[in-house]
Amino acid sequence: MTGELHRTILLRGTTQTFIYELKLRTLRKMDFERPLDALNAARNKRVLVELKNKHQVLGQLKAFDIHINVVLDDSEERDENGQTIKKLGQVFIRGDMIVFVSPAT
Repeated sequence: MTGELHRTILLRGTTQTFIYELKLRTLRKMDFERPLDALNAARNKRVLVELKNKHQVLGQLKAFDIHINVVLDDSEERDENGQTIKKLGQVFIRGDMIVFVSPAT
């Protein structure tokens, strides 16, 4: 379908082709082909990390690796009810302790 749409716009003129190409590049940047792409999109944003012990850590995602080890800044630990237990600051969380990582709401 992308090829058909591209050919149709090419027939109409170069300005529309250029706009289409820009939109297509933007959409490709938003596609998550690999699981780590989703984490990369969340870099420098607040995320909620749930751990195997049912605790949650909320903080700004600064770094991660292929093992899903993560570094969070300005983080705080929460219990299973979402109540803040304590402020942690910068933390490293080992990937094998993580159940999920989600954008904070």
